[in-house]
Amino acid sequence: MQNDIEFIFGCVVPQNSLIKNNENKKYFNSQKKVLDICFCAGKYMLKGIDKGYDVFIETAHLLCSKHNFINFHVIGGFDSLDIDVSTIGDKITFYGYQKFEKLEKIFREMDIVISPNKPFKLELGAFDGFPLGTVVEAALNGVLVIQSDELNQNLFFADKEELFIAESNSIKITNLVENLILNSGEIKRVATKGTLKFQKIYSNENQMKPRIKILKKYLND
Repeated sequence: MQNDIEFIFGCVVPQNSLIKNNENKKYFNSQKKVLDICFCAGKYMLKGIDKGYDVFIETAHLLCSKHNFINFHVIGGFDSLDIDVSTIGDKITFYGYQKFEKLEKIFREMDIVISPNKPFKLELGAFDGFPLGTVVEAALNGVLVIQSDELNQNLFFADKEELFIAESNSIKITNLVENLILNSGEIKRVATKGTLKFQKIYSNENQMKPRIKILKKYLND
């Protein structure tokens, strides 16, 4: 029975996501003075605890209390009524759910995507894959990834070289972002290496070919 199971890390992504041209992408402190940080996920429960939306908003409050050059962006099923953001209202933008074709334009303006999702919050046994599909799309558009991984699902990405793996904790994520502010060159360096790795892992060679091979095997049996 074990020989009948094939494990393929990742998922199939649209082919046009794999051919992004990020050469002209602008990053904080080298080409722009505002640090743009985003969150992108669907809403499935109160306060989006399963996706870590609560942690993202806590992080936004902490960072806004210390810095005035950071803007936050929320893509997906959340708005200003889910969690109180009145004190940072001028620093946060809500986009709602977006069509896939419009995500590229939004992600092109982002420096960092934070995905502090947590397992077993939506219901017993429920968890997300690593990383979220929206995070993959952000990374392919040159955005630096900060991603939680409480179930240790990461098998291929080098922490601190191709992305940052962080506990779903607002204080720890805030400290990580502040370190990136002090060493802003790391944002572009890690994001660029991350994009290349994401392109490799999610390439048709690594995603489509193994699946087609399996389908052909059983179609021919």
